[in-house]
Amino acid sequence: MRLQERPISHWIQIIPAISARPRSFLATFLAFSCVLSLGVDLPAAAAIPAAKDKKSKADLAFKGLPISELTPDEAILHALNRLAYGPRPGDVERIRQMGLAKWIEQQLNPNSVEDKALEARLQDYSMLRMSTAKLIDEYPQPKQAEKQAQKQAQA
Repeated sequence: MRLQERPISHWIQIIPAISARPRSFLATFLAFSCVLSLGVDLPAAAAIPAAKDKKSKADLAFKGLPISELTPDEAILHALNRLAYGPRPGDVERIRQMGLAKWIEQQLNPNSVEDKALEARLQDYSMLRMSTAKLIDEYPQPKQAEKQAQKQAQA
């Protein structure tokens, strides 16, 4: 006999036996809730309208990116955490104005970033433009300098 074909009187006879023990009552309750939950998917049905609203807002911010489930600010924070060292003050606003796709492109192609200000500051450090051989000649390591001094003293 299948579950649906049994008369109600059959179930009424079983219920007092089940409620006699707390453990069996809990097991029955869990079994019924599992059976009932198989056909009902409320969270997915309730999230569909919210996903459409979120997606329409995100389409403008994520032009050209395969992001679908995040708000623009969540996506920017995610990208900053994954592609940089986390957000600094003003980063989120700057990326929002620039566009997330353009910022990601900058991160992946560092040669496209203007470094003229940095290059001007580094002009004072001539050693950055020296070859390895010239660096070793002009700036020997302390132990090497001691050895060279000992050799010169012996000669």
